[in-house]
Amino acid sequence: MTYDEAVDAWEKSRLAFGEVRESTAVKAAKNARRLSPSIGGKTVDEITVTELEDALIELKANGHGRRDGGVSPETLRKTFIAGSAACKWAIAHDMAVINPFERVKCPNGAKAKHDGTLTEEEAEWVIDAARRELESSTLGFYTAQKVKNAICCMYVIIALNTGMRRGEVCALDWGDIAEDHISVRKAVKDNVEIGEPKTRASVRRISIGSELSALLGAYRAWQSEFMDESDGTPVLAGYDGERISMNTLEHWWKTFRDQAGIENTRLHDLRHTHATILIARGVDVKTVQTRLGHSSAMMTLDVYSHAVPRNDMQAANELDEMLMGRDDR
Repeated sequence: MTYDEAVDAWEKSRLAFGEVRESTAVKAAKNARRLSPSIGGKTVDEITVTELEDALIELKANGHGRRDGGVSPETLRKTFIAGSAACKWAIAHDMAVINPFERVKCPNGAKAKHDGTLTEEEAEWVIDAARRELESSTLGFYTAQKVKNAICCMYVIIALNTGMRRGEVCALDWGDIAEDHISVRKAVKDNVEIGEPKTRASVRRISIGSELSALLGAYRAWQSEFMDESDGTPVLAGYDGERISMNTLEHWWKTFRDQAGIENTRLHDLRHTHATILIARGVDVKTVQTRLGHSSAMMTLDVYSHAVPRNDMQAANELDEMLMGRDDR
């Protein structure tokens, strides 16, 4: 099986079995095909380390005909990951024996000055600020601006408390909210359409605490004062009853975060913050995986490995105190 055939078969398999959303499968295959001009016609087993490295170097430098030159470091990394996944699929289906990508180091993506993940103290401040803004926006007369502020604050509170993806939070209806959990069954994609979540594992139930449950209840009662709401009503519904757009949410967040002094933090970083805090506090990786909707615990560890060293030091200190700190030896 050639590299191009492996990519095509991998994409068709993911689409047929619904492993990921259609857009995710198509985008990943497109990334993998960036290497096609160099190695597309060679069988997977024939691709040498030198050929793959040369293909990556060529892509980085020239981008195979792009006017603006080569691809970005992050695009190069995504290309490598997608190509490797396609070859793994070929091996799993007895179409190849060797994955050439396993013998080449994965390129580093672009390094950000700050990854945007909030510390526990910053997360607490953001929650407090969002709650104060929510309380202020739900008092007195209703205006479109006050409703928008309340909606966006509610988004921040839900995202930090659950680790849900942006599209998952925006797609929530009141029928998805129970007293002790939130059911994730759909997601907003391409900023407009409501569709299935990112992967099968993304369909999940996330437990919520009593404080968040009470806040959601009060928010729903406030919402019902200016609109006819039901279980099918969007949780983040504007003054006109329509679901808030991601663009509106993004614009609001930029102003809110700048005032908070966390300029590098994206909306998606609220999800990262949720996971990092849980792991740093000793919550088992399987639970974090389930809450995030990751397909495997290994994926969770790969993404949030930076939080593990803190746990390791905490474990060492606890063992030191328990085993070495006794005075009655």
